[in-house]
Amino acid sequence: MKPNEVSTEFYALCMLVTALSITTICCSLAALSFGAYKIANIALNLTIFLIPLSCIGFLTFKRVKILLHPFGWFLVSASIYYGFGPLLYSFADQATVDLSDSFYHIDQIDLFSVNIMVSISFVMLVCAYLVFLIILSARAKGLDFGEVYQSSASKDLSSIIHSTRFLLILGVPLHFFIIVPADIGLVNWVVPGTVKFLSYTVYVVLIPLFLLKDSTLLGTFKLYGFMALLLLSAVISLSKSLIFLIPMTFVIILVLKEVSIKSIAMIAAVSVFVFVLVQPVILLARTFKAVSDQEVSSSMVKEVYSLSSQEDLSEIIAVTGGAQTWWARMNYANVQFFAIEQYDSGAPGKSLSDIKWILVPRFIYPSKPKISVIGNYFNESIDGNFNSASSPTSLIEGYWNYGWLGLFLCSVILGGMFYCWRRYTYWMFSHKKLQYLPIYFNGIMMGIFQDGWIVIGCFGGVIICILMHYILSISFNMLRQGAIFFRHA
Repeated sequence: MKPNEVSTEFYALCMLVTALSITTICCSLAALSFGAYKIANIALNLTIFLIPLSCIGFLTFKRVKILLHPFGWFLVSASIYYGFGPLLYSFADQATVDLSDSFYHIDQIDLFSVNIMVSISFVMLVCAYLVFLIILSARAKGLDFGEVYQSSASKDLSSIIHSTRFLLILGVPLHFFIIVPADIGLVNWVVPGTVKFLSYTVYVVLIPLFLLKDSTLLGTFKLYGFMALLLLSAVISLSKSLIFLIPMTFVIILVLKEVSIKSIAMIAAVSVFVFVLVQPVILLARTFKAVSDQEVSSSMVKEVYSLSSQEDLSEIIAVTGGAQTWWARMNYANVQFFAIEQYDSGAPGKSLSDIKWILVPRFIYPSKPKISVIGNYFNESIDGNFNSASSPTSLIEGYWNYGWLGLFLCSVILGGMFYCWRRYTYWMFSHKKLQYLPIYFNGIMMGIFQDGWIVIGCFGGVIICILMHYILSISFNMLRQGAIFFRHA
């Protein structure tokens, strides 16, 4: 990254830290001195919601590609999960509040405790990222993302074509013949995490396809045709997250191409519109599953899409009670308070202690604990339901395990991890190593989905990414050297 971009990013994030720190201090004084907990919560949540988004908008306007690496997407998801989500306790209808309280009840004082701890953790994480940014970026060579798009404009397409073919060979069979059939119930198998990891290749391949679309009309047809196919597969899989991945990838493309912030805002607006269109259908399908006690299957999907004029629809919709379920799903404050309360009452979590098992393969030690079900155990401790999973989120998990020391250590570790992802992103794009896009995309997912677990998602995820980096490197070189499919590029 160019020196002026580093300094711009540094000062913008410093302003974020300053604004959040001042708001936290002022709200603490207002709440503790005058008992104005609701006003303090609204101010804190609005600050957490608006300031990171404003920072991203400013940096994008200044041509700083914050949304090209995972830390930018962490800021986006943090503003939604920790800022917008908890605002439901102040602005949502009573049915939505009741829906959240049905899982675990909290009041404004409890919410204030969560907001203060989230703010402190947020500030420490950003500060850790800034320390790495200012110290280590001074030693890094300048890297220019624009070279990737310029290479396609100058017809120097060989590297991009090789990477695109490799990613299609890798991702298409996994996604359309393994993941989608499993999601809609055509097959009854459990898909390993590594296969799901590699199946995201079908989304990142949109990046090189976009770079190639300007060279031929066929390239444009391939891009939009493949995008429509991905959207269709996401809808029939009843997955809002998979639908979201398509516009998210497009935003990354636009940032890479250095388009104006207006174009990015337009994509965001279209994404919200598409989400509004498909969300009722997906909600209806998931509610239908709850009412009829069926697994998601191809026959169920067909039935859901034909229910719009039947009397059965009223029974299915009644399950939601008119609540804004989409808002409730963005709120983690009640779960976070439960974790805080657990530690304060002398029943700390043990999820971070599972790190000792990360490097131990199960075939070597068959009695290795199944750490992947920690979310199920955590959910069971809240409402007794082991069949669902939940998480205190990455900003609070440290406190749940080791109190303030854990909060500090996890914030510093996550800040350092996001800086490492930033460096990897710059290396991959500046050297046109697009065959490693699945690794990069996994980092983006770590930034977005903060309801995972630090040991599994961060430490375990990084180890998997390192191994997959070398596996992809070997596979790509073997195919490129030995396959006719690559020779004609």
